[in-house]
Amino acid sequence: MNAAAVLLQLLSIISSLLLIVYALVLFILSHVHSIGGWVVAIFLILFGVLLFVADLKSFPMFGYVLFIYTSMGRGLFLIFLGCLCLGGWAFSIAVAVILMVTGVLYMIVGSLLLKGCPKPLMQRNEGVIQLESNINFVAD
Repeated sequence: MNAAAVLLQLLSIISSLLLIVYALVLFILSHVHSIGGWVVAIFLILFGVLLFVADLKSFPMFGYVLFIYTSMGRGLFLIFLGCLCLGGWAFSIAVAVILMVTGVLYMIVGSLLLKGCPKPLMQRNEGVIQLESNINFVAD
C-alpha cells in the first residue's frame, strides 16, 4: 500500500476522532450559552461519525454522499468542518487547524499523487466498491 494513502487515512481517522471529541466538549459546555451551540455540536458529532465510518467501511447509503470518497470532496468537507470549529479557545483552534491541514493535504496529495481517495480500511482487498444512489425528481 502507498505510504501517502496510509498517511491520509491516518490523518482522516485522527481528524474525525478529534472532531467528535471537540463536538462532545462543545455540546457539554454549550448548555449555558445557547441552543444554537447544541445544534452545531450535534451536527459536528454526526459529521465526525460519518467521516470515521467512511474510513472504516463503505455502506450503500454513502452513495448519497459520494463527495466523501473523492479527494477534492473530502478535502473541502474537512476544510468546511475546520471553519465550523474555529472558536476563541485553544482546543477549538487546534482542532480547526488539524481539520483544515488534513483537508488541504487530501486535495493536494489525493489529486496529484494518489489520483483518488484511499479505500476504507475494511475493504482494502476489494477491487471495486459499488456506491449508488437513486434520485427521484418531482414532475412539474
